[in-house]
Amino acid sequence: MRAPVRVLHLIETLGRGGAERQLVDVVCRMHRARFVNTVCYLYERDDLKSELTAAGVNVIGLQLKNRREGFKAIVRLCRLLRAGNFAVVHTWLYDADIFGRLAGRLTRVPLIVSSLQNSWYEPPAMNGTHVHPHKLALVRALDAWTGRLSRARFIASSAFVKQSMVKHLGLREENVEVIYNAVDPQAFAPADGARLNDLRRSLNLPDGSPVLICVARLVPQKGQRYVIEAMPTILRKFPSARLLLVGRGEEEGRLREQAARLNVARHVQFLGQRSDVKDLLQLSDLFVFPSLCAEGLPVAMIEAMAMRLPCVAWRVEPNPEVIEHGASGLLVEPQRTEEFAEAIGALAEQPDLRRRMGERGRAIVEERFNVHRTVQQLEALYERGLQGRF
Repeated sequence: MRAPVRVLHLIETLGRGGAERQLVDVVCRMHRARFVNTVCYLYERDDLKSELTAAGVNVIGLQLKNRREGFKAIVRLCRLLRAGNFAVVHTWLYDADIFGRLAGRLTRVPLIVSSLQNSWYEPPAMNGTHVHPHKLALVRALDAWTGRLSRARFIASSAFVKQSMVKHLGLREENVEVIYNAVDPQAFAPADGARLNDLRRSLNLPDGSPVLICVARLVPQKGQRYVIEAMPTILRKFPSARLLLVGRGEEEGRLREQAARLNVARHVQFLGQRSDVKDLLQLSDLFVFPSLCAEGLPVAMIEAMAMRLPCVAWRVEPNPEVIEHGASGLLVEPQRTEEFAEAIGALAEQPDLRRRMGERGRAIVEERFNVHRTVQQLEALYERGLQGRF
């Protein structure tokens, strides 16, 4: 019987972000007899550490202050890689990519893998960044150089991310494999009815009125302002409709002012960061996703589909990879607020259509965005790479 493959996963933090969530979900489900996983994080936040340790995963924190301690990070990582006899280094997010690739190359780790979680180098109008062009060029050059130097294998979270990184980093298409971000469908089972009723009462949601929900950071590129702008049109047809905004961010004050200015403030509820998102999804009727930026893969939308919610979103990449227009939701041309309101209204008044779309969305998650499938694909990639079969 062969020894299990030792894998070091390197990430910036274990905070509650999308990449961090993906890492934890994947590592905790990998085949224990075939792979021994260690997770190392660079900086202080460790919200998800307890989930890993509870699953028996070894976790190491380097406790760096910032990326200016990059040389220290590389030295420590080299020591860790040599001592641990790792066969694979898998990096997640930019700082981890740079430091992990260099340390992996210096210690001659057989396989270096980098997950491409987002389309970082798309124009600012798409991805919402405000980095000076010269700095962005330097960041991109370092990303491309360390990728070539380390001979890394890349995993893109969507086909759009693959296309974007091939274009901006000069990667070879055959060196980038699409493995979708995913969720565990079984974690999105119906909640207890009494608990949902209590939650509905606590939010003062009227019975029989459409409830719209958006789960995203409150930042300009996520576009919540367009849903608030659509609310007067929606309320003319559904006078007691509610919009639940889940998340925090710099835009909250402006969004509250906008809701007040449009006289819809009592129909828009700012719920902040919540630990009961699954319950909130279940008591809602529609998931709205007005983000204008190019996402890596919108996991919040996948979670809504797992809970059988139809989705209304802009037709921007990679949303068409997730939503089947007319089958699991509706896609609207970006920033056309009236069309967005019409799409929401069309679904709000057709419960049977919502139900069919919700079922199709759930099926898509089980078929395409299922974390168990993602784990199988990742394990197969590791084994092919170590056998030199790329």
